Amino acid sequence: MFEISWQQNQENHLNAAIGFYELSMLDEAEAELNKIDPCIAAQSVAVLALRLRISYSRSDWNEMKSVARNLFLLDPSNPQWPFSDGYATAKLDSITLPVPSKTP
Repeated sequence: MFEISWQQNQENHLNAAIGFYELSMLDEAEAELNKIDPCIAAQSVAVLALRLRISYSRSDWNEMKSVARNLFLLDPSNPQWPFSDGYATAKLDSITLPVPSKTP
């Protein structure tokens, strides 16, 4: 009988999370991501990118903005992260901006 290494176990959780995400099973995907060592997850572009997609799918703009900013710090050469931050910020602004009244 063979033993799965710690690293392989972490990769299995990520792969399971990706599979759940692709099946639109967001709670299950997030549960698998939460099983990954927090020290690894906080520094993993792959883990954070999946969290970004989950937050987008849930329209959780605050979470999306936070994750996008973390991704930008880890991977500043990727233009997707500031774009995602800007998109989430625009969504938040559109929710919080007052609607102009229609006066004749």
